Amino acid sequence: MITVAPFDPELSRALHGPDWLRARRAEALERATAAGMPTTEDEVWRYSRIDELDVARFTPVLPAADLPPDDGSLSDLHQQVVAAIGETAGVVVIRNGRLAACHLSPDAVARGLTVGALGDHPTDTELPLMARPATGDTVVDLNTAYSEPVVVRVPRGVVIEPPLLVLQWIDAELAAVFPRLVLAGGEASQLTVIEHVASADVEALSVPVVELDVADGAVVRYLTAQQLGHRVWQLGHQAGRVGRNASLSSANVALGGDYARSRVDVEMAGEGGNADLVAVYFSDGRQTHDFRTLQDHHGRRTTSDLSFKGAVAGEAHAVYTGLIRVNPGAAGTSAFLTNRNVVLSEHARVDSVPNLDIINENDLRNCGHASASGPIDTDQLFYLESRGVPTETAKRLVVLGFFDDVLARTPVPSLRALLRQAVATKLDRVTP
Repeated sequence: MITVAPFDPELSRALHGPDWLRARRAEALERATAAGMPTTEDEVWRYSRIDELDVARFTPVLPAADLPPDDGSLSDLHQQVVAAIGETAGVVVIRNGRLAACHLSPDAVARGLTVGALGDHPTDTELPLMARPATGDTVVDLNTAYSEPVVVRVPRGVVIEPPLLVLQWIDAELAAVFPRLVLAGGEASQLTVIEHVASADVEALSVPVVELDVADGAVVRYLTAQQLGHRVWQLGHQAGRVGRNASLSSANVALGGDYARSRVDVEMAGEGGNADLVAVYFSDGRQTHDFRTLQDHHGRRTTSDLSFKGAVAGEAHAVYTGLIRVNPGAAGTSAFLTNRNVVLSEHARVDSVPNLDIINENDLRNCGHASASGPIDTDQLFYLESRGVPTETAKRLVVLGFFDDVLARTPVPSLRALLRQAVATKLDRVTP
């Protein structure tokens, strides 16, 4: 067991918030300290590099930390995203895990969109169910202990058409940052959120948690694009809950980081709920991208469709383990899980483990999983070469085409061209 003692309880107690939130932080830190950091002996951390992490190197960032002044400017990566999206419902800037700026459009404010700190609530009785802390997960407990969650709410029946843009930026050397974003879509509401995560050239540990609470009849679209620096570790957790006849579209694009892990859980709670889950990841050099997913079906006639695609080059490593779980009473479930990887060098490797667990429920529509990893399809390569396309150009076209169907399913059409270009730029580095 790896201790979490270097994270000082006094730092947690110094954070803003009412008594109920301070108590929640103290309880979470006590659980994390008792459990210790996970190891590769834990099944959900199998194949990971968690044993390499020395948490003593990092210090949680406090709101009053002595950091370089924030002049309000955006990084080049963030500026590209802003330019590609155009009209937005607002821009939220989170710097080193803390809310730094929030600018909402007048129309979004008039419609009732709100963005605020969880600690501004005098009690937790009206908070979304998902905003309550998960237990039994040290990473989530550490986030709960050191985060100042940002809550995005859309009232019942309100449709917010332009996307809300959340820009995450890390520029503190040897910092541990704990951003937490809670998206609460009220009944029959609609909301689109784009989160772009980037960093300066710093060594840092990022432990983000995103909670997606999709009420009955609501539609929530969420896209996160991660372009962290090559010295940043990420231990992320995304948890969603989908209500009756509600819809969640979630997309993850992971290109940066040294070791970047994302756990993606979705609970299909209400009858007729639907979830569309996609991811694109590209690992090169000695990078590791690590995805763990859970499609947890409880409601009747619920549907989930997951498609994660990755590429590995150099000495990189990609990990995917996924589980579809159909619980008793989830009659009429339709659930699919697909993970495919293209291996671009002989020293790159992939571990892919899909699973299906049907618990005492035989009335299913369709359930299945598939996994495949291998080099570029030689038939596709031969087809292009036979028509005069140079070999390296042909490889590039095949890999971009491999990703294209998943990129086309990302929930923000205006951002797809920029995401394709980001993948192409990384591909150009490994296939000269």
